[in-house]
Amino acid sequence: MKVCLLDKSDSWSASWKMDAFEQSVIEDLELEPVLHAASEKDDLIRHVLLRGFFHPIMDADALLYRQKTVQTAIGTENLSSQFYQIAQSTLHNVRHRDWSMGKESASYFLSNKAATINLYLQGIIQICKLEERITLDSAPAFCHFFDRMHEYFGGDGLSGMQTLIRTMLNHHGFSFSGRLGSDLGTEVGERELDFSNKTWAKISARFHLNASRMTFEIPPRDDGAAEALGRYENRISYESARTLLVIDATLRDFFAELEAQAAWLTGVVRLHQMFNRTDCAFPVFSDGIRATDLKNAVLLLDPDYHVIGNTVDLEEKHLLILTGANQGGKTTFLRSLGQAQLMAQSGMFVLAKEFRTRPFRQLFTHFKREEDDHVASGRLDEELKRMNEMVDKMPSHSLILMNESFASTNEHEGSVIHYQITKGLIDAGVSVIGVTHQYEYTQLVQEHLPNEAVFMRAQRTADGKRPFRLEYGLPRRTSYGLDLFNRAFGEQQKPETSAEDEEDKQNEI
Repeated sequence: MKVCLLDKSDSWSASWKMDAFEQSVIEDLELEPVLHAASEKDDLIRHVLLRGFFHPIMDADALLYRQKTVQTAIGTENLSSQFYQIAQSTLHNVRHRDWSMGKESASYFLSNKAATINLYLQGIIQICKLEERITLDSAPAFCHFFDRMHEYFGGDGLSGMQTLIRTMLNHHGFSFSGRLGSDLGTEVGERELDFSNKTWAKISARFHLNASRMTFEIPPRDDGAAEALGRYENRISYESARTLLVIDATLRDFFAELEAQAAWLTGVVRLHQMFNRTDCAFPVFSDGIRATDLKNAVLLLDPDYHVIGNTVDLEEKHLLILTGANQGGKTTFLRSLGQAQLMAQSGMFVLAKEFRTRPFRQLFTHFKREEDDHVASGRLDEELKRMNEMVDKMPSHSLILMNESFASTNEHEGSVIHYQITKGLIDAGVSVIGVTHQYEYTQLVQEHLPNEAVFMRAQRTADGKRPFRLEYGLPRRTSYGLDLFNRAFGEQQKPETSAEDEEDKQNEI
């Protein structure tokens, strides 16, 4: 039995745990508030959202398949939450009822698994009722899901299963074939439920209408006979119990997978409801990254906060460097791109008017660690160690976001190290987006990687205010020097010199 609401693999309920690099991505991109808002303290929803972030979709058809499922879930009120509630409550009821320890007799397993299968079938009945909410323009995943439900349980299939299970649970007797072997051993066949009419059986016995039928009763205190019948019951119940064990496991896996996939959809729908005042675009794959009016998801969670969007177009280039004034929105935009990339390749919407991206196999972050503010050489060693560990695990066609990396040493040494690592990453097929204040580093990139890099700069007005918008432009040597000057001496300076403005104009020409 397949669920296949999100993909064809049906692996969402499988065991998975974040590694240290993935945990760093969540921390660096500040995604905890988003996870908290979507999950509402539901651990499973949080878990599957994280799983979606770190199992990125790489195929355009697979991306579209999941996006259509999300769109149907968003457009059909409470559909995903009803799937989730049914699967969750069914599994809860089964766990409450199933006390199997793995060492019970076959007859016990037969009775116990019949009871749990009956609970699963009740859940199936509730699920099938949700088909009424599916329309002709619903996502193919939902339509195919209910087609499979008809295949497994359509016609008299479901009612026949229920009748059989009820008979197993409520029967007053059973029959089995047996014979005495040549070695005087007893050979028995599989148990058969006795569907005979009990009233007619009593009448026949009373008036001897079936003289060939012979019965006997075991005395209440004949323990040996009772043990013998118990052994026979286990022998004749073995095959039936094994069959029910397989059916029980199949239904358990189906409901666990349905619960996990419905949990992911429920979390995504909750996020969409929170962001409904914002442009939400469903991304497409292309040869480069293009974002129009992209906004930060964490900032948008505050309804009173006016969030500024930014636009970028990398075309087919693999290096974006963000420079400019301190507190001008560079790191916020860097996080926005990382958040959007994770959301896009997990199959959900992105907080932008348009978002196009190439599929990346994995996303990494290398952010400056404020807590490592001890000896400069120690901080640099820590940064290099983290980068080395990442590179060992980093596949080609990955994306790394770097925020003020290798700024813990002097400008020249940090710039050389930063450039050499950037070039090595680009040569290895990794795309790089970074925030930096290292002017010498940007000059090395312009000199040696002119066809790979795009530069953007955080704006700052003449009175020192930050509009939090980034524009295309080459780095300026004084991008944040004046900020340091004003911080030290408290005197407001003009943010840029006219000579630099003229230089920018000449570069643009």
